[in-house]
Amino acid sequence: MRSEWTLFHLIFGLLTILFFLDFYPFYSLLLFVVSFFFLYRYDLELDCHFDSLLGRHSRKPWSKYVNQDNAHLVTEESLDFLDKLLQYDHQERVTAKEAMTHDYFKPIREDEAKRNAAAKKN
Repeated sequence: MRSEWTLFHLIFGLLTILFFLDFYPFYSLLLFVVSFFFLYRYDLELDCHFDSLLGRHSRKPWSKYVNQDNAHLVTEESLDFLDKLLQYDHQERVTAKEAMTHDYFKPIREDEAKRNAAAKKN
């Protein structure tokens, strides 16, 4: 019985460590982003001792993240679509219906219209 107890604790401890290694940075970043969103959005002020810990960051354009490795995948429509999808405020974010009418999907809509027209002819 003692060996099973030890094995259980070993497995539980290992899973706990893996969980915190994998998800703790994600949750910390998420909390950081959400906190700043509400601070800027609703013009809230934190105590001044938080300024040195958190800092102030300006919004960076998506084009800043385009480099030689991914430039062939990027279009103006894709950057605009990404920007509209990743709005934190749900009132500013596009809905699924609005997203489907975005110019990013225009080639797909045109191909579908051609296929439907061809199917009607046959």
